[in-house]
Amino acid sequence: MQPIFFGILAIIALASTNAREIPSRVVGGEDAAEGAHPWQVSLRKYNSHFCGGVIVNERWILTAAHCIVYLPKSFITIVAGTNSLSNSGNVYEVDEIFVHDFSPSTIINDIALIRTTSEIEFSDKIQPIKISEQNFYAHGDPAVLTGWGYTGVTPDRLKEINLRIYEQSECQKHWWSLPESQICTLTEAGEGACMGDSGGPLVADGVQIGIVSYGKPCAQGFPDVYTRVRENSHYCGAVVLNSRWVITAAHCVVLVNTTGVTAVVGTNTLSSGGKVYHPDLFIVHKDYKLAVINDIALIRVSKAMKFTRKVQPVLLPTTDSLTKSYPVTLSGWGRNSTNGAIPENLQEIDLMVISQLKCRIYHPILLTRGHICTLTGDSGGPLTANGTLVGIVSFGSPCAKGVPDVYTRVYHYLNWINQTLAKANTNYDDDIPNFDGAYPYQASLRLSGFHFCGGVVINDRWVLTAAHCLYYMNIQNITVVVGTNSLKIGGDVYKTNYTTVHKNYTGDLTSDIALLRISGKFNLTKKVAPIPLAVKDETKKEYPAKLSGWGTTILGGAAPDKLQEINLTVISQVRCKSYHSIVTAGHICTLTTKGEGACHGDSGGPLTANGTLIGLVSFGRPCAVGYPDVYTRVFFYRDWIKKAIANADKPHDEDDIGNF
Repeated sequence: MQPIFFGILAIIALASTNAREIPSRVVGGEDAAEGAHPWQVSLRKYNSHFCGGVIVNERWILTAAHCIVYLPKSFITIVAGTNSLSNSGNVYEVDEIFVHDFSPSTIINDIALIRTTSEIEFSDKIQPIKISEQNFYAHGDPAVLTGWGYTGVTPDRLKEINLRIYEQSECQKHWWSLPESQICTLTEAGEGACMGDSGGPLVADGVQIGIVSYGKPCAQGFPDVYTRVRENSHYCGAVVLNSRWVITAAHCVVLVNTTGVTAVVGTNTLSSGGKVYHPDLFIVHKDYKLAVINDIALIRVSKAMKFTRKVQPVLLPTTDSLTKSYPVTLSGWGRNSTNGAIPENLQEIDLMVISQLKCRIYHPILLTRGHICTLTGDSGGPLTANGTLVGIVSFGSPCAKGVPDVYTRVYHYLNWINQTLAKANTNYDDDIPNFDGAYPYQASLRLSGFHFCGGVVINDRWVLTAAHCLYYMNIQNITVVVGTNSLKIGGDVYKTNYTTVHKNYTGDLTSDIALLRISGKFNLTKKVAPIPLAVKDETKKEYPAKLSGWGTTILGGAAPDKLQEINLTVISQVRCKSYHSIVTAGHICTLTTKGEGACHGDSGGPLTANGTLIGLVSFGRPCAVGYPDVYTRVFFYRDWIKKAIANADKPHDEDDIGNF
């Protein structure tokens, strides 16, 4: 695990200073015929249109992540079956929101799904759209954009406009960081997207190819940019182990939202054929770190794969060599050049494994006995020798630059593979802790339903957290979830009605402490209980402590579903100051071995010792690189906590302040 606040501050800052403008309404279009675009929906906030969306089936709406990432689902309704913003269509409430790993700073992965509380009733005016199955559209290909286009005022009628696909390389001249996951259109000045149609569909030949994302408002002759929509897009390779399991690289699993991941087997072609399986369990090696160490993961599919001449399990190695060279074959859909396109057909190449000694010349620091090298891959893809799996593509110097490529050495992990499969097949949960209630004081702070910081229950109404988690936050968007170790299921959800940040906190690293009060009271049980605050302090001695939370396990990684825990050692103030000169009496520090500690996602979370709360995750050098992690020292702020609660709760009962 590994938490901290760097991500929170960056998101807030970048969201307010981003140079790219979120467009949204069609400019220069014409009124669409009633029922001509039956998949189009209007997202409403307080019954006012703010973004477009697209029906993809009876329960799901596709839209842009930036439209809803900061909105509670209770604020949103969906209106379908009408071209008019003033006339009533069919109204649906939101059951759940799923946002991709959206980056507000780059507007990458600007895509999200909304699940409705009830099934959408299809009619001649309400129909799902087909999602594009191809990834390439040529310069000049026709497309249609629909939305409630800006023409000086928000129009009442749905607009449509004919556009042309703009060459990717030309679009990159305007938007230099444009990735392959985005697609552009360009028309004459006065035509294109503007405010209000973000999330709306770009359609070609009756299938959706894009979602309105951003541009230079409004219709100034600059390319408009859309999130490229394509079902079943390949992003990593994997290998069939048996009828229920595939093996891949850990970095293929931890860096993505696994909700939409599928495994396709039995075809050499990305655009057609094959059998699709849905995973129900992802297991990453518990010691995976630095994106390259123990880079191995297992994925279980929900039902057994049917073996045919096109679908067969691979053999695992029975012998190994660290010193010999021998021939191998690499297969996958990796790019043929750094900026090249992903090939349509499966590629293969014959290579030579080189010795550990020779490989270490090129990779002196990161190479371990768990690696194998060749002189030239597709992440997660198989390296085979004589029909057995010897390696999984891990890292290298892209692409084919004469530096050895490095693979996870499968033989080295045979015991881990066998033990993991055995545990999983007996429903053994290897997560720590493996039951709800192990940390009943642990809280998850959610923004529009998504975990962003940790918190600590200190009585039946109040949660303690870091100031940087709440600084300039709108409390209406924050909920508190307690009573579960999972970010996905279970727990009790509470709304927030009051927050207070320490008056001396100004966005820096001191006085990083805040309080949050829920509406109502916590239902205290074995799974939900307050923790006492520290009653004594120690600044000179070293002693054991424990950190818990949902911090990412690597820098830039995704938050784990299960609550994590780690044993740490509190170090003296003098020792901590030798690393961090800004440490004050209001801080407390821990230090463990490299690869263990705090990272993004657990800011505000609890550091405990002897059953009392001694610290709140504050800051550090991301992530777990051998520097001390720094926490707000709870004992130092005991008086502030008491007074802040007393002032907010007037008139109050002293017993309500908690066991301080």
